Amino acid sequence: MFRLAICDDDTLHMQNTLRCTRETPEAADCDIRTFSAPGELMDAVTGGGYRPHIALLDICMPDSSGIELAQRLHEKLPRCQVIFVSSFLDYATSVYDVEHVYFILKSQMAQRLGPALRRAMDALGAVRADLLLERDGASYRVPVSEVLYAERVLRKTRVVTTRGDFMTQRTPAQLLEESRGFIRCHQSYWVNLSRIRCIRDGAFVMESGGCVPISRTYQHPAREAFFRSLVDGESQKGQGPF
Repeated sequence: MFRLAICDDDTLHMQNTLRCTRETPEAADCDIRTFSAPGELMDAVTGGGYRPHIALLDICMPDSSGIELAQRLHEKLPRCQVIFVSSFLDYATSVYDVEHVYFILKSQMAQRLGPALRRAMDALGAVRADLLLERDGASYRVPVSEVLYAERVLRKTRVVTTRGDFMTQRTPAQLLEESRGFIRCHQSYWVNLSRIRCIRDGAFVMESGGCVPISRTYQHPAREAFFRSLVDGESQKGQGPF
């Protein structure tokens, strides 16, 4: 699960950004927190142990600009992916003073937020390439790309991979929080989008032939994320050499 921070001093714009984020399939499993001032966000980071993976920062704020805030964030959290948001196109060039992954005009939030989050999650994807899992009393490093799905069973998590089943004490959210491409489709299940063959009878059919249930609570974001992954996959195929 990704931790996502939104910082904007304008209450109405904050609410709009929060609403758009919650409605964006890419943010379906994000833990979202909002902050009304740069100092409030930095206090949470420096004094409260808050560690956002992604930060949506308004640029024009009274006490400190979003650009200055991004610089301070990067000093504490070098891997935090910054997405700048603004009502003014004039700031589009100023943001290059600091590392960021996207610039969004607030008037285009609904259209641009999904691609911006995907780019941020792409950048975070390399954070955890392997998982430490257990089987028959031994520990193994398993590439996260080989995971089909994870199921929470009582106080353990069963991780189904192309190498077979493994167990861990960690919850699916803890295990896969920094691994892009996984979505929650049920109270107990997280699934690897790239390993899904199709949707049938209210379940994801995996490439292994197994089925993962989709609950009513997670049905809409799970289906949206799956169909989005198909579109993205087709787009990537069309980007090969001419």
